[in-house]
Amino acid sequence: MLSIEPLMDDGLNACSHFLVLSVLNHWGLDHELMYAQAWGFEFAPPGTKGQGIWNRGDLGPRLYYRSDERIFINLFLFHGVQVYQSSCESIDQLYALLDEQLQQQLPVIIFIDTYYLPWLERFYQKEHSTHSVLVTGMTFDKSLYCNDTPPFFQPPVKNQLLGYQQVKEAFREQVYIFRRCKAPGKIQDAIPVIQKKAQALLERDKDKNAFEKMREFADYLQRNPILPSDMEEFGGGSGILLRAFRNIIRDRVNFSNALLYMARQCHLTLYQELYDQFQESIRIWTEIKSVCYKAYLKNQLQDKQALLAAFVCQAAKIEEKIAEQICFVEEEGTYAYQRSITKTKAIG
Repeated sequence: MLSIEPLMDDGLNACSHFLVLSVLNHWGLDHELMYAQAWGFEFAPPGTKGQGIWNRGDLGPRLYYRSDERIFINLFLFHGVQVYQSSCESIDQLYALLDEQLQQQLPVIIFIDTYYLPWLERFYQKEHSTHSVLVTGMTFDKSLYCNDTPPFFQPPVKNQLLGYQQVKEAFREQVYIFRRCKAPGKIQDAIPVIQKKAQALLERDKDKNAFEKMREFADYLQRNPILPSDMEEFGGGSGILLRAFRNIIRDRVNFSNALLYMARQCHLTLYQELYDQFQESIRIWTEIKSVCYKAYLKNQLQDKQALLAAFVCQAAKIEEKIAEQICFVEEEGTYAYQRSITKTKAIG
């Protein structure tokens, strides 16, 4: 059985995020640059519906965007860990994979149904939703030792046993497996990656860029009521619009932490300044989520929508300036980094 310390929920990130980070911590590795492209915004056309939980509400699915497409690629490039997504069509196939990985002292993330997890009291025998746990060991009777980061700031679970029958009922086919390797990229190679993300946000997709879409969203809030279907709780958690706001906040926290990591590792003062600027945008989006939820509880949403729109415009202004600065200073930052290396070698 592996002794990996589980992490506490922060109210923003997905359970699988914490499980991956706990493995990296166990191996003494950093993770920040996996989120070097996490920043984004979308305001899709009316009537847009997403997949899974995003197939509900009106505004929520219009604000959904994928931010995880390159997370594991960047984790490999800059931190030397490969995370492979795979699937097991049968329980026998799952146990064969688990046995193979655990024999190599490698944990496995498996996706399961919360309905069958006895340590999740809010969900156990009450709510069906997809969750993930980290398998750290296996007994002779095929019970699994599992780590978990429960939602809602509950204490993390370490090496909790899940019986074979429970696994058989709960398993949802998908798994993540780990491999350690030498990172092919250097930390400074993330500079053009970050620049590319900023450029993508400034470029117009059809007729609007990301920041113009923020302003379009603000204009929508001024003119249209937020519907109950966007605010109704489901699956043991918040409504779909609040989940969309949460994802927006999460990605800005993770992306700004990547900037801070770069600032410290490469001695880039400008990245520290950009990180500081991002904190104001994060504060504003957090206020948007809070005001929206409190107004909903008091049946005062329409009275607060002009305020919400003003907040969105403030965030758009701040983030657009950050993106422009990234595009403007990246080349200078790269040269500054190279000059610092040259100077260090000369002194040596």
